[in-house]
Amino acid sequence: QAETEAKIEGPVARMFEWLGPEMPTLQRFVFANLWLFEPLVLRQLTASTSGNALVRSTAAPTMFEAGIKENVLPTTAEAIVNFRLAPGDSIDALLARVHDVIGDAQIDVATTTGIVAEPSPEASVEAAFFKQLQLTIAQVFPEALVAPGLVLGATDGRYYTRNTPNVYRFSPMRLTGTDLKRLHGIDERLSTADFVEMIRFYHRLLVNTTT
Repeated sequence: QAETEAKIEGPVARMFEWLGPEMPTLQRFVFANLWLFEPLVLRQLTASTSGNALVRSTAAPTMFEAGIKENVLPTTAEAIVNFRLAPGDSIDALLARVHDVIGDAQIDVATTTGIVAEPSPEASVEAAFFKQLQLTIAQVFPEALVAPGLVLGATDGRYYTRNTPNVYRFSPMRLTGTDLKRLHGIDERLSTADFVEMIRFYHRLLVNTTT
């Protein structure tokens, strides 16, 4: 229950603003009237793991440590929970919610020594570089629809936000559902055709941004 309230806002709201007009009639009507249909859309999104992570901060217990023998009750226990903060949330607000959910003053709650970072700022779709990125995508992937979105995993992009709020996390790869399941897992790979296409993309991006 440490997950926060689901909301469509920030980059996810802008994604639907951009993609909604390109959808079939029924979906186009729904996304053009999110003020009315947001509960319906949220119900669909939160039914899947990736959709749920688009609309709220999420929690995943990943490490547990307690007890030393099967017939001895543990005197201490520790759990590591991985939280992914949604835009608009904060570490302080999250810690306060965890305290409320636990409701036990004897249990300490603290951040770890690992990656601890506030949500990155939302990059502007009005900035000049976004326009150049949009142009490059259209040149190399003419069949693709371009829209802002939310990257669910942590990337090294967070280290660059100290220099500019407009950090665009984009990889010019064609990924199927099967490809996504292989990321950071068994048989992770990239086809040679996709590798060549990525080179074409970055070459074109450099040309567009330096001429």
